[in-house]
Amino acid sequence: MKLANIKFNEEAITLVGVVTHIIHSTRDNRGISAIFQLMVKKSKIVVVAEFGSINSFPIVGEIWHVTGEYKTDLTYGSQFKVEKSVKSLPDKDTPLNVLADYLVFNSIFTGITRHWAKKLIRTFDSNLYNVLENSSVKSLTDNKKLKIPKTLAFNLLDSWRKISSESELNEYFIAHHFPIELVEATRQLLGTEASKLLDKNPYLIYPIMSVKALQRTWKELDSIIRSLYKISKNDPRRAVSFIESKLYSAQNDHGHMALPIDIIEAALKEAKINFDLTSLNEESAEFKTLCLNKSNKTVQILGHQAIEKSINVLLQKRIKTSEHNSTIDMFDVIPTYNTLESLGIHFNHLQKKALEIAFTHMISVIDGASFSGKRVIIQSLVDVLLRDGGNVWLISSSSNDEVTALSRLEGESIYRFISKAPKRNKIGALSDSLIIIENAHSIDTLTFYKLLKKLPLTARLCLVGDHRKLPPLGPGNVFSQLLAGESDAITRLEKCYNFRTNNKLFDLSSSFLSGTISKELNRTPTADLSVLQDICIYESQEKSHEMISNITANIWFEYKSNFDINAQIICTSNLLCELINKQIQLARLNRKKAAKVVVGNRMFFVGDPIIFSKQNTFLGVSSGALSTIHEVFDKSKIVHGRECLLSIVVDEQVIEISKEELECISLSYAITAHKVQNHHYENTMIVLDNFYLISKAWLYTVINATDENLLFIGNRNALSVKMNTSEFSLQRHFGIPITLAGEYD
Repeated sequence: MKLANIKFNEEAITLVGVVTHIIHSTRDNRGISAIFQLMVKKSKIVVVAEFGSINSFPIVGEIWHVTGEYKTDLTYGSQFKVEKSVKSLPDKDTPLNVLADYLVFNSIFTGITRHWAKKLIRTFDSNLYNVLENSSVKSLTDNKKLKIPKTLAFNLLDSWRKISSESELNEYFIAHHFPIELVEATRQLLGTEASKLLDKNPYLIYPIMSVKALQRTWKELDSIIRSLYKISKNDPRRAVSFIESKLYSAQNDHGHMALPIDIIEAALKEAKINFDLTSLNEESAEFKTLCLNKSNKTVQILGHQAIEKSINVLLQKRIKTSEHNSTIDMFDVIPTYNTLESLGIHFNHLQKKALEIAFTHMISVIDGASFSGKRVIIQSLVDVLLRDGGNVWLISSSSNDEVTALSRLEGESIYRFISKAPKRNKIGALSDSLIIIENAHSIDTLTFYKLLKKLPLTARLCLVGDHRKLPPLGPGNVFSQLLAGESDAITRLEKCYNFRTNNKLFDLSSSFLSGTISKELNRTPTADLSVLQDICIYESQEKSHEMISNITANIWFEYKSNFDINAQIICTSNLLCELINKQIQLARLNRKKAAKVVVGNRMFFVGDPIIFSKQNTFLGVSSGALSTIHEVFDKSKIVHGRECLLSIVVDEQVIEISKEELECISLSYAITAHKVQNHHYENTMIVLDNFYLISKAWLYTVINATDENLLFIGNRNALSVKMNTSEFSLQRHFGIPITLAGEYD
């Protein structure tokens, strides 16, 4: 192989070639990683670009410049590990062999095979780039040496002109100091006229950016735009973009789908921007991205309003199919009632009502506090339908049931259900079914929209949740919005039953509803680590994460040593969770010769509990899924083209994890309260590390995730104040009410 396309820069090697195959690619909040084949001369080289070394997904047919070094693996041979990679378009300096591969592998060049690429090179040699830039169809077809058909010549030059426009957008971004990794997304969203549209409104680039520090990024972008485009402080385009930054931040930080007008007006005033909000609804407005909701006086991103409107439309379509409904008479519920009564469980009138509505309505909503019998109703629905030949699906990641004698149905996460829905719809598996969603209060607006889009109109939907618990991690709060409306499809369970073996935990949980929290908290004894107490508090005034981490880890080991239990630690912040996880892992396992994987500063041992901190599309695992390290491989295994280092078990399936996918998982000796949602633990340690982040809903959620023994670590007086606040959680603002009534703007 000739080294014409390989350059040495100190110790690093730079390769230039064309992508021929994508082995694996993924994106998360750290960026992009990819494994792909690059054609360099006549050799296909496997390129591994980890997070931070690549800024956009490679696509077959693209030209990439990659800098790094070769690594040899005993399992699958040589790989090229990338330090830096840059996508480029062909120019006058592009080597002929790369240009030929570009014409062959890029799907935009229809009909250009290896045969025609070779003929083009033989005919024009080093002048090929200029020929493609400047030739006409006639000049190509008239070339007697080339002998190219007219249609093929037209396709070749037409495709080349499209490529040239892409090159112009690249140059435009470089000249205006815009992030070059946004070129592809900008081209897809704004089309071939992207440069002209950005000249008209350069702030269009902001919604395309995917960043964490939304307002800081806007300020940096605003500084560049005002300097290059000479835009005044009160320019309407700037004002609209400023409002967008506030709305996107409110969604990202607090889960709002909209903001009240007075909050937006105050923000504009503070920024000294003069802008009339009523102009947002003018039909003549160019680049319309915002809207004003007159009914509830909120300002909203137009796309967010569209999602809310679409959800309402999909709900109404489902409700209008009510003539397709069955009645409860089709199902025999008496055997199930008899089974429950034999266990000492008697359905009250509200529980019977909830059961009947779930059978007879296309959409039903059941709201109830912990231990109000929601899961008994779910299991009763499942029992009746499975026994009488009904079609039922359960969306739930919870594994603990209040009643164990009824028929079982394995639940799955809502993310996995949505991903499998298209295949199930093809075989009619979801038609005429009842789909039960447990813990529906944790479903955000976008996820609910995706779910409705996937369901056939003949499928019934039963949402079961507790509005008192923490709201979804994502934006919006569909469950609470539905409860705010009036509908006969909504059942509010009122009575709580003590299914717990720990009466003190039941009393503490019930005190949230009865308003006697102070009384129950005063009864809570100080922790005595020599005995296992139902509820206790280890009082501490410490505020530093280092000291709290030491205290918590030491108590965890005391519990492990004295009572042989692995208590689940629950904190408010991810930072404290990481400190505690590292302390426990190192003290527990590092001294032993257990199998482990070390990647950077991250370490995983066999038996470590882990949680998916972010969803992984390739693996089909949702955020919050719990597991343990099943096996650490002596030698890495190649599974689906990925270099896998270990395996875990999720939903009784063994899943191999690659080095890149390790970034999706975290240790879970300690986790945050939001990740507790949908799970139950026998023993918990509740760390009261940051009372600013602790709400009544936070406390209610973690207490009701505990089945046996609970230990608080922190300040008793501050805990009492938080428990006695009147509201469970702060309201999330929305634009269009999501309702079963069908009346909205």
